[in-house]
Amino acid sequence: MKRKVFLFFSFIIFTVLIAFSVIIPKAATYDWEFYPSGINYLDPNNFVTTTNSNDITTTKTYRYIKVKPLTAYKFKKYNEVNITWSGIYSYEYNENKELTRTNTFFDFSGGVDFSFTTQEDTIYLVMDIRYEISTENVYAQNIDEYFILYEAATDLSNYEIEQYLYEGPLNTFEEADVSTTIRVPYGSSINVETLKSQIKAYDNYNGDITNSVIIDLNEYTGNESIVNKYDVIFKVSDTNNNNTEFKVIVDVFDDVSPVLTAPNTIYVHPSEILSDEYLLSKVTATDNYDLDLTNSIELINDVYPTSSTIIGIYPVTYRVSDSSNNITEFTMNINVRDNIAPVIEGNNVIDIGNLEEFTIEQIKETLTVTDDIDENIILEVYQDNYSLNQHKVGSYDVVFFAKDNSNNYAYFTVTINVVDSESPVFVLDNGIINISSSANPMSTNDILLLSSKYYGFNEDSKYTIVFDEYKKNNDLGKHDVLFESSGKKYKLNINVVEDKKIEPTIVDSSSSKILVFFRNIRSFISNFWSSIF
Repeated sequence: MKRKVFLFFSFIIFTVLIAFSVIIPKAATYDWEFYPSGINYLDPNNFVTTTNSNDITTTKTYRYIKVKPLTAYKFKKYNEVNITWSGIYSYEYNENKELTRTNTFFDFSGGVDFSFTTQEDTIYLVMDIRYEISTENVYAQNIDEYFILYEAATDLSNYEIEQYLYEGPLNTFEEADVSTTIRVPYGSSINVETLKSQIKAYDNYNGDITNSVIIDLNEYTGNESIVNKYDVIFKVSDTNNNNTEFKVIVDVFDDVSPVLTAPNTIYVHPSEILSDEYLLSKVTATDNYDLDLTNSIELINDVYPTSSTIIGIYPVTYRVSDSSNNITEFTMNINVRDNIAPVIEGNNVIDIGNLEEFTIEQIKETLTVTDDIDENIILEVYQDNYSLNQHKVGSYDVVFFAKDNSNNYAYFTVTINVVDSESPVFVLDNGIINISSSANPMSTNDILLLSSKYYGFNEDSKYTIVFDEYKKNNDLGKHDVLFESSGKKYKLNINVVEDKKIEPTIVDSSSSKILVFFRNIRSFISNFWSSIF
């Protein structure tokens, strides 16, 4: 009989993340290497029937019946048929198909009810059923309609009579195709011997012939690290030298995309043009299989060259593919921006006489500011230590700053040296004027006007204030005022003092009112002159 070979692959390689699909034999009613899917172990296709001249019918297994070790079985007739007598022979075999025990049963009542328990090493069973019938013959093709071999623990009352029939082998295998493909990622590998150990081969006569499977061709071993497809052919033969081949195509594949390495952003000034060659020099490509792919990088999108002088961000996209056509793209941004600050030029040091009027605006006019991109840059004061000290001899810094439209800042410091520009003079120091801090502040001119007659001035006299520390300031303390009139310089010290409580004057009641009046007048004139001089 033409044999069939069934292959079973159940191969999973977790380390390489490959699932080798299970390839299993197609179920066949004569496949005797499996337990039954129903309760009856008697496969009609596994029996042959003969009769002799004495009307003795013999139905004997053609192949083995696979049974369970150390399991109680029952063999019985369950359908109506006129059997005069019966003889049952069961032969137990181990996994090497070596006979280990023979069981014999004879029944002359026609009941046919036989029990036995398999041995520890029993794997297979051969049945020889002999009987004599007077009404009809029971042939191999319908033996399961009359007899049943089942596990004694099975309660037949739980089954319908139709379920006593043989239901085929208990397997979910599918017949393997002549070839299959497994995919192995580059960098991982499989062992062909391990692959062979996962193969199951069955023959309809010899049964399990897995041990006869050989590796007939192996193109894969030795080429594990080379991306390609390789044939591995397994071959098996039965005892009649019927051969079957099964081909496994091992597909070593690379599905890892190359890696592009480049800066995310490159900053450039509008006046600087970056060439494609320069931009490519900033990009490298590596691959797990092809290694260095830098020379294979191609530019697929570049709007930068046409806009290189315009401030903005422009994407530049690169692409690289490896020999397995795995593609990687990378977009790098070219940020065209003004990163140069304005330029402020002018004198860093300016000398000014202490009697001169030189304002911040005049200092600013000595400076110029320019920018390579923007026009009309405004110069502003950042720090001013001069304005409040412009007539005091000393050095004072004024810091200017300028900002362009891209927020680039520039700073410039001008040092103002206030120098003594006065020739030595004689100053008429006529005294100190005390002013109460609680009074409404008087201007310097008002104070000079009130005290001018003590300097020999009149209302028509002309004078010029040369230096004024007071400036209508009610801060406590002395404040010098220097003024000039008719070629002479005068110095006045204005002293701002706190209010003091004036105690009441005790008046001698014995004095006359006239004496008190003149005493008060004298005291007033004395206090006034002392406050001036």
